[in-house]
Amino acid sequence: MHDAPDDADPSASLQPFAENVRTDTDVDFVVVMALDRTRYTHPNPDQIGKKFIGDLGSAPEGRVFTREYEGTLGPSMRSVVPVTVDGTVVALVSVGITIEEINRALPAAPVPVAIAALAVLAGGLLGALADQPSAAPPDPRSRGGRARPDV
Repeated sequence: MHDAPDDADPSASLQPFAENVRTDTDVDFVVVMALDRTRYTHPNPDQIGKKFIGDLGSAPEGRVFTREYEGTLGPSMRSVVPVTVDGTVVALVSVGITIEEINRALPAAPVPVAIAALAVLAGGLLGALADQPSAAPPDPRSRGGRARPDV
């Protein structure tokens, strides 16, 4: 990965690698690019060699940058990260998921979360009930109870 930007055809080695990462991680795109925004990889091979669309933020300075932006695949949440060699940024990688995919996945997410929340709540209630003192009335002879004077 680090040496690929120096190759005569960086896309030849980077495109298969980026596509494997994309499919293995279930994201919509993994775009490796030069510092001048030239794409070495893209899920649509017609976009290779064209300029990356979007904000790079602070990635060229060596920091991760994340935001929502509309690119060639539509609106997406994307992160742009620097690729460094000996502390010098030599390339950038943008990884993202389209908003359409996020919206498609969200309706399924609440069910497992709700089940887990109910299980935790039930466990907490059972633990709280098990820790309760018995409901027997206090013994008036104990220190905490009041004895009634004989009348």
